[in-house]
Amino acid sequence: MIFRRFLLLTASFTFVFTLAIPICAIAAESEDSKPEEPQPKVDESVLTVDRIYGGSEFASKGFGGRWLEDGSAFTTLEKSAEHKERRDIVRHDPATGDKEIMVSAAELIPPGESKPLKIENYAWSKSQTKLADLHRFKASLAAEFSR
Repeated sequence: MIFRRFLLLTASFTFVFTLAIPICAIAAESEDSKPEEPQPKVDESVLTVDRIYGGSEFASKGFGGRWLEDGSAFTTLEKSAEHKERRDIVRHDPATGDKEIMVSAAELIPPGESKPLKIENYAWSKSQTKLADLHRFKASLAAEFSR
């Protein structure tokens, strides 16, 4: 008798779940297929906290420049006109707005190679006559310490 009730209960659960799962899937699918409500127009003359922090409207790009030791100018990495896949190091004078290429990508071609080195992170010496590629330096240090 108990076994028969168990079978009857198991059969009824199986029947209910067999019907319930597809019905739930259809209901969920119809919820997802509803068209999105149009967003209300934003009044651009009104500055709100949501506009400032809620989206990317006021997002800024990182600076990525390096100030020279004497503070007279800063340098940035900019796409090279000669070598499209590499970058030049460009000096910017903030007082005048002048720009000049300090180190061209062509100057970064090692002997026996045809492509310039890829500069990702760099630092100037105090005299501003030497340049260190920090990415390569860190990689070589990591290789030294892993031995």
